[in-house]
Amino acid sequence: MGNLDKIVAFLAAATVAACAPAPSSKAGAGDISSAPADITADTEGADSTADAMAADSTADAAPAPPCPQAQPVVTVAEGEAVVPWTTLHLDGSGSKASAQGKSVGKYMWEATQPGGSWQKFLPTSSPAKASMLVTAAGTYTFCLSVWDDLGQPSCAPACQTVEVVPNAALYVQLLWDTPADADQSDTGPGAGTDLDLHLAHEMAAQPDLDCDGAPDPWFSNPFDCFWFNYLPEWGDVGSVLDNPEMDIEDQDGAGPEFARMKGPEGTPADPVAYAVGVHYQSDNGFGLSKASVAVFIQGQKAAEITGVPLYEGDLWFAGKVWWPNTLNGGSKPVLQACHQSGLSCQAGKNLMWQPSGDWCVTPCYPAKGFVKVPSGPFANCP
Repeated sequence: MGNLDKIVAFLAAATVAACAPAPSSKAGAGDISSAPADITADTEGADSTADAMAADSTADAAPAPPCPQAQPVVTVAEGEAVVPWTTLHLDGSGSKASAQGKSVGKYMWEATQPGGSWQKFLPTSSPAKASMLVTAAGTYTFCLSVWDDLGQPSCAPACQTVEVVPNAALYVQLLWDTPADADQSDTGPGAGTDLDLHLAHEMAAQPDLDCDGAPDPWFSNPFDCFWFNYLPEWGDVGSVLDNPEMDIEDQDGAGPEFARMKGPEGTPADPVAYAVGVHYQSDNGFGLSKASVAVFIQGQKAAEITGVPLYEGDLWFAGKVWWPNTLNGGSKPVLQACHQSGLSCQAGKNLMWQPSGDWCVTPCYPAKGFVKVPSGPFANCP
């Protein structure tokens, strides 16, 4: 599943019988596990009513018919594995009513997404069908519950899991959650917060603004891949395999933003460290955001840091991704996370790159002229 050929092999319809939906989990600040986002689309046929949905709890009520009653069925036209930015088409029209009922009167779709993903169901021509654009890499679970025209519900939903798998050797993904933003899926100027992903080559060298005693890699041209420098030339001149690319720049909330490489540089004897950073460019009045970074190697999630609290102007040095690493013939870790025991500039000495501690966040990091808000975004900075 780590390459496009294997992904394409899955592009056939997949059908699954009724099963229980996967439980959700929650992640706190700086957790290393992600929290899925749950959404629901409630659609009814023309004959269903609220009264038909209510269960009769009186003592003389007739006993409920045994399971199975209404039986939901889910198919996904695109199959069980797709690449990011695929529109999935879900179909529940194969669902059946109970023995007493004549037809399915109501459909309710639910989706569990990778933590930080806030996609919504797209409009469809039939309540039996649903559609969603899956943008973030990870696992999505779609479940369907149905009721027949007599109001009898299905005993359990039918669920289908779809893996969204990057088709790149190295894929770094940024997602974020802004608690004060009531609708993180809306778009437009000022509709959400703007965090930016950075993937920098080890040759990147800018002034040491985080005071760790080494040149900073951020906002270096051409060796920092970010929204302004989204397709730089690295490595061997004329080869695109060792060049990063960044296709998406999300300025209004949640992400994802990603950088990918088909053939990163480095050998087991001479590995290359790629720096991963997140800059909080503008909060548009929404304040705190919680950033999450995931690293995928050959399509498989290999490392993740979730829920790191950031404020406008912060620069989070997430760490260094090594190539090759322990997953592909090297001796270095996939992600060497950066921890600090305080702010180096305030202490007058390097407190970064500790074995444990706080995440390496430098507040009020200057953007070196790369400011997208004319008035300057860092109102909370001196």
